[in-house]
Amino acid sequence: MERHLGVLPIPIISRLMRKPSKQLAAFGVDGIEMIAYNSDDLYGYYTDERCKELKKLIDSYGMQVSEFVLYAHAVVGLLDPDDTERQKSL
Repeated sequence: MERHLGVLPIPIISRLMRKPSKQLAAFGVDGIEMIAYNSDDLYGYYTDERCKELKKLIDSYGMQVSEFVLYAHAVVGLLDPDDTERQKSL
């Protein structure tokens, strides 16, 4: 049976994620969901550097990212008629 965990990208969670992730892996949880709740999460939290750190951490526990959840309001600007606003959401 596959077991997955969803994690909101809140800075305190990312600092505390190592120990719980290791414990969850020990219990057989093999996947973790990464979530972008809003555009700040998408662009401010999920930087290239942080994504590399998260990948290394998740790989080290033999886990994988089972899903990347992108809430619609994180990219609501895609519907904006203004080109500049649309580009911010890409």
